[in-house]
Amino acid sequence: MDSLGHQLHIFVFPYMAHGHMIPIVDLAKLFALRGLKATIITTPLNAPLISKTIQRTKGLGVDIDIRTLKFPPVEAGLPEGCENVDSITSHNGSFELIFRFNKATTMLQEPLEMLLQECQPDCLVADLLFPWATDAAAKFGIPSFYEVEPAYVDYYRKVLGRRAWPIGPVSLCNRGIEDKAQRGNEASISENECLKWLDSKKPNSVIYICFRSMVNFNASQLIEIARALEASRQEFIWVVRRDKKNQEDWLPKGFEERMGERGGGGGGGGGGGGGGGGGGGGGGDS
Repeated sequence: MDSLGHQLHIFVFPYMAHGHMIPIVDLAKLFALRGLKATIITTPLNAPLISKTIQRTKGLGVDIDIRTLKFPPVEAGLPEGCENVDSITSHNGSFELIFRFNKATTMLQEPLEMLLQECQPDCLVADLLFPWATDAAAKFGIPSFYEVEPAYVDYYRKVLGRRAWPIGPVSLCNRGIEDKAQRGNEASISENECLKWLDSKKPNSVIYICFRSMVNFNASQLIEIARALEASRQEFIWVVRRDKKNQEDWLPKGFEERMGERGGGGGGGGGGGGGGGGGGGGGGDS
């Protein structure tokens, strides 16, 4: 709270993809744990993905909540119920569908402005993929700042000519095992199993392979990655999207057996965390 006793209210508005939602939700939790009121803005079908961790955080006596904006998939030429990028890439979605999805997000500006007018927050942290949110915030007198690392930000802007907001790492706010483990969809391997496997390896000896949730490889491409990992003779953790159960038939015959303790795989369908443990393949944020 500020010196006048006013509880500062911050809006956070992540892009609807697991790799974007997870860190911004963590940021909201950090603000709430420091006495601010934090409101996470998302869509109805994305709210359940973060509701459990938010409820656990609220149980600590902090002021944090979720507000939803109606997402317009049909108006943008998307299938009904398509409110997360992962729902596109998990079904071999084309870049055309990604373009339509991003078009749909621009239609959220008006409902966001209505919510800003209703709640009058002191701050809006919006995803970089929502550039229009800056204009929305300006309409309600919400300023911007760069005092966290001004010298570095000035250098970054000069070299790349881009605006920058260097804040993090925000994942350190998660102390409980459940909040650490629930990083998107369910993983095929537990965090404890993954860490136990990693602890048995030498420092800097394990390769981590993850292409994030907006990349979707076909079976032949995954086979080439598997062969390259096998040929490298390096220990590894490979996070691979798994959209359906038992969808690991693409693995080269005998791959998991040959890898033994050298390779690990993990994750969950559509996005999240993952990795680790003696076996290749798995699913997750790929």
